Amino acid sequence: ENGPRRHHARQEAERQGWTPLFLRSIDTTSPEISRLYDSKWNRRKRKRPMTAGEIACYYGHRQAWQVVAAGKEPARLILEDDFKVARPDFVPLFSQAVDQLPAWDIICLSSHRAKGPFRSLYYEGIAFRKYLFGATGAVGYLLSQNGARKLLSRSKVFRPLDEDFIHPWELGLTVRYTAPRLICEMNDAVSTLEDARKNRKRRLLASCHGALLKFDWQLRSILHWLRN
Repeated sequence: ENGPRRHHARQEAERQGWTPLFLRSIDTTSPEISRLYDSKWNRRKRKRPMTAGEIACYYGHRQAWQVVAAGKEPARLILEDDFKVARPDFVPLFSQAVDQLPAWDIICLSSHRAKGPFRSLYYEGIAFRKYLFGATGAVGYLLSQNGARKLLSRSKVFRPLDEDFIHPWELGLTVRYTAPRLICEMNDAVSTLEDARKNRKRRLLASCHGALLKFDWQLRSILHWLRN
């Protein structure tokens, strides 16, 4: 509770005039890890198993979704503890722009590795993009109550959080991404999740399975793009 990341997050929130609600996740030794993880669907839908750290991270986000789903506010801003406001000059405009935006479930403020073409809606000088192949990154995003309920309708997890965001057709999600990016990670943030991913060995069978999954994802992304 008194660690440097908590201290940083509180300071960064206070700079914007926000009053943060801190939620606890679990550590990688918790029995909740195995209860939340669906290894069968992971083998079907992903070329590598999730790490305990990825599952614990997902658990923390689900805690936040439950607050959103059960609360009185129509939407809440969800931030990981290593967030940094990248464009404070756009923050006041963002809330005005959201009020004008048509129906949405998730607005990602920290997207990176955007793939393919996109469509944009412009409000208050901010572009709200819908990418053909989505974009990863869940350091900061605005989540509607309806979006929270959709996400919580899946009782177990089998892929990392931001990879679920780029499969919006599975839960009927409408996901948009801001340009410019309003939230980013601290420059000196150490990603223990990324370290765990790098330490995994590559296998030929997993690589072939991954290629098939990628083709299936691209095809479904195109069909979703054409229908929406």
